[in-house]
Amino acid sequence: MELEKDELIMWKRGANLKRGYLKIPGTLFITNRKLIFKPLLANKMLKIKFADIKEIKIIGNVFKKMKIATNEREYIFLTKNIKEVVHLVKSFL
Repeated sequence: MELEKDELIMWKRGANLKRGYLKIPGTLFITNRKLIFKPLLANKMLKIKFADIKEIKIIGNVFKKMKIATNEREYIFLTKNIKEVVHLVKSFL
C-alpha cells in the first residue's frame, strides 16, 4: 500500500465491510487524509478521502457499525471500538 507524501497511518485494525448480506473481511486503515479498506482475498483497495465524506455515524443497537456516506454510495464497516474509530475520522473532517 502506497501512501501520499506526508500521509501517515493513524490507526489500523481488522474489520469487515458489509455489502448487502455479505461481510468482506479485511484491514481498515485510517490515515491523516483518508480511510483505506484492504480486503483479505482481493487486491483492489477501497479508498475514501475525508473530503468526500458527507456523513459518518454509528448505527445498530447490539452490534455497532460505522456508516459512511459519500456522494456516490454508503459504506458500512464493522470493527472493535467503533466509537473510537468514528471519533478519529470525525477529527479529520
